[in-house]
Amino acid sequence: MGQDNPPSNAESAHYSGSKTTAESQSITDSTIDRNDNTTIRTDAQTTREHIRAEIQTTPQTASELATIVNTARSAVFGHIDHIAQSVNASPDEQFLVAPPTCERCGFDQFDDPLNNPSQCPDCRSERLSEPEFIIKPL
Repeated sequence: MGQDNPPSNAESAHYSGSKTTAESQSITDSTIDRNDNTTIRTDAQTTREHIRAEIQTTPQTASELATIVNTARSAVFGHIDHIAQSVNASPDEQFLVAPPTCERCGFDQFDDPLNNPSQCPDCRSERLSEPEFIIKPL
């Protein structure tokens, strides 16, 4: 009477968030069949390692990285901060940031380029490009 029985396999497809075997397979296939230049995350690779591998090849924004590694954009900024610290401690690599730029007036002198500002301090426009991150060997 007071016991909740787990749903059977037929019922589980009706619960939100559950995926059928076919849906899971298609998600896996779409991840493997990527034709762009992004790296594929291995099971042994952490999110931070995957982000680092991505920005060693091409400049990426936080939104792009969030999509690639399947995490929240806000979490990417935390990972980027740690990656920047470790790269700056390394004598053979350099962490570079293309700062955000106001698309209205061109302002790009933001105090913290690792942050994503909400508006331009000069013209108050909210149309800002995202900062881009890359690791270059020295």
